[in-house]
Amino acid sequence: MKFTLYLSKPLEMKTSAQIGFFLFLVAAFSVQGIAQTPITFSYTGEVETYTVPNCVAQLEFVIKGAKGGGANGGNGSTVSGILDVVEGEVLEIRVGGTGGCPSAGFNGGGEGGSAGGANAGCGGGGASDIRIGGSTAADRVVVASGGGGMGGGNTDANAGAGGCTSGLEGESPFGQGGNGATQNAGGLGGPPWIGSGNNGSAGSLANGGDGAIDPCY
Repeated sequence: MKFTLYLSKPLEMKTSAQIGFFLFLVAAFSVQGIAQTPITFSYTGEVETYTVPNCVAQLEFVIKGAKGGGANGGNGSTVSGILDVVEGEVLEIRVGGTGGCPSAGFNGGGEGGSAGGANAGCGGGGASDIRIGGSTAADRVVVASGGGGMGGGNTDANAGAGGCTSGLEGESPFGQGGNGATQNAGGLGGPPWIGSGNNGSAGSLANGGDGAIDPCY
């Protein structure tokens, strides 16, 4: 995943082989004939910071959340818009990490259900976000949700992708997929097998729900 800034004046650029997190800064005044220069924040698994330079009053962004774990993991959502900023303001930047099997992706992905061998479910992808004024979930001003992780023990299962106002539900020809989350509440986890096992946990603000554990495995 990566996070790219475009400025009206030259700045150092960081690059990444993965596409994910883009940001564009718009000068407070009109600048004629000056090419914009990209700056990239790549996925690191840590919090990064960026200080708004002089003469920049708005920030145009395109942000993508991380993919869920597994071959059929759901894609993260993409969010774009324009954000008002202040010179000298410090932005905290978190680029979501791809979910593992069963590990969760960095920045809020839920863990996959545990099981033996290749039957473990895969974790959800982490969200990508910008925070201003603090480090808590309440300080986020832009968020792109991560995708759901693939269910375990069945490569035909498809995880739900992140959406605009609501995520999509997961699906499987054997088990039952979990419900997509909304902007106000996490989605309910599905059981590992139709009519059997315990449901996965529901997601909450800034955190995906953990996958179910099948008693047969």
